[in-house]
Amino acid sequence: SNVVFVLDDMAVAANTFIEANTLHSKGRFAEADEKYNDVFIAQMTVLGAEQASNSLVIAETLYAKALNCCYLGEMEFSQFLFNQSIAIFRKQQGSDSEGVLKGFLGLTSILSWQGLYEEANSMRTRVLAVYIQKFTEHSEIAARLKIDIAYDLFKLGKYDKAVRLAKEALHSLTHLTSPCPYEHLVAARLLLAHVYLAQGDFPHSREHIDFVQNLLEGQTADAEHHPAAVHTPAAATTALAASPLPAKDDMLLALCSLLECKAEFLLVHSKFFEAQKSITRAFKMKIKALGLSLIHI
Repeated sequence: SNVVFVLDDMAVAANTFIEANTLHSKGRFAEADEKYNDVFIAQMTVLGAEQASNSLVIAETLYAKALNCCYLGEMEFSQFLFNQSIAIFRKQQGSDSEGVLKGFLGLTSILSWQGLYEEANSMRTRVLAVYIQKFTEHSEIAARLKIDIAYDLFKLGKYDKAVRLAKEALHSLTHLTSPCPYEHLVAARLLLAHVYLAQGDFPHSREHIDFVQNLLEGQTADAEHHPAAVHTPAAATTALAASPLPAKDDMLLALCSLLECKAEFLLVHSKFFEAQKSITRAFKMKIKALGLSLIHI
C-alpha cells in the first residue's frame, strides 16, 4: 500500500542518517555530507515542504548536516542550516529546548573557528547556564560545553580558568552512567596538554598526550586509576618521536589532533625533524577526512 511505501522510504532515510553520523564520527566528512544530502532529499520527498517545515526529523537532519559542513569549511552554509534547525526546534519544543540549545552551540563553533573567541565564550557560557538550569550539569552535553568554553579561554590566554573547566569536564565524563564517547575524552585531554605546554609544564602536558596515545591504541582499561609516568623533557621527546600510530579510518580526527599536539610538544624541545613528520601525517589525515586527493607532500 501507499502507507507502507512511505514508511519504507522514511526507514531507509533513517538508516542512511545513521550511516552519515557514523562517517562524521570517523572524520570522513565529505562522504558524510553526501549521505546527509540523500537523507534530506528522501525526507523532503516524503513529507513535502509544508510538513517538513514543522518536522523535528528535518530539524535533526539540518543540524547534523550543519555540523558536518563546519568541518568542510562551509561556514556560511553551516550557519544558515543551524538557524533553520533552530527555527523548527523553537517552534515545536520551545525556546529553551535541548534542540534549540544545541543549535546555538553549533553557531558558537562557527564563531570559535573564525577566531572570535570572546563572542563564542560569551554565548557558550550563557547556553551552559541555561542547560544546567533546565537539565543537569552532569551530562555529556554539559561536559562538552565546558571543554569548548575551556578552549576559548585557552585561546584568550586565560590558562588557569581553562584548566579548571577542562578538569571539571573530564571528571563529569569519567563519571557518566553511560559509556563516554572517546572523542570527548580526547578533546579534554589534548586541551589540557596544550594548556600545560603553553604554561611550560612539560611533564603534565606529556602525561595527557600519553593518555590519549594509549586511549587511541585501546590500552586504557585502568588508565584513570594509574596515570602515565612523569617523564623528563629529553625522555619525553624521544618516546614521542618513536611512537607513531596507524591511520585508522575511524579515528582520523582524533589522531590528527594527537599528532598536531605532538608536533607542538616536539617543536618546543627543538625536535624539528620529528615535529615536521608528525604535522605532515596530521595534514595527510585531514586531506583524507575531507575526501580530497593528495598527489604529493
